[in-house]
Amino acid sequence: MKSILLVDDHSMIRDALKQYLDQHPTYKVTREAENGREALSILRKETFDLIITDINMPVMNGVEFVENLKLNYPNIPVLVISMQDDERSIKGMISLGAKGFIMKNSKREEFIKALDQIVVGKRYFSNEIVQKAKSLIQRKQDDALLRGQKLSSTEIELLKLLIKKENPNVACSKLKITPETFELMSKQIFQKTNCKGIPGLILYAIEHELL
Repeated sequence: MKSILLVDDHSMIRDALKQYLDQHPTYKVTREAENGREALSILRKETFDLIITDINMPVMNGVEFVENLKLNYPNIPVLVISMQDDERSIKGMISLGAKGFIMKNSKREEFIKALDQIVVGKRYFSNEIVQKAKSLIQRKQDDALLRGQKLSSTEIELLKLLIKKENPNVACSKLKITPETFELMSKQIFQKTNCKGIPGLILYAIEHELL
């Protein structure tokens, strides 16, 4: 059974999400919090397999909460469930390491699918979030990409490893490349995608369905 810490300031939302998991064999909401500060207090005493959080909350909002999680509890996967689908929120949560982002009006099936993906180390973003990410990426494509430069199959595999923050030596071993080639290909990937960091690569991978 995977234990979940559910963080949302609306009791009706928490009740609805718990109902989604009622009788589910894998997931169970074991603790609840109304904001990030309360959740952090709980985390100091208990451990969880997953965290579900909203963005807009009083006292400590979701962005501040996930930022704290990144620093102090980086190994706990986070699923964001919110009605806020603006690009700033999406980019912010992805850059802070959230593994998934779905809307509060998502159906139970998508909610469970998101949990299933995240619990095995993958990412999940609802169609609404993917469309927003596509729009964001399209505005940031550089001239090189527009001229048709594409990633090779090896570059795609390296991009996935970069997103996972794989150890360079391990990445070299998996791809059977030298450290020098690793450095060169990494630079080429960032140039071709016009990304400045890992959050940008994640958005690129989402838009191009590489994850």
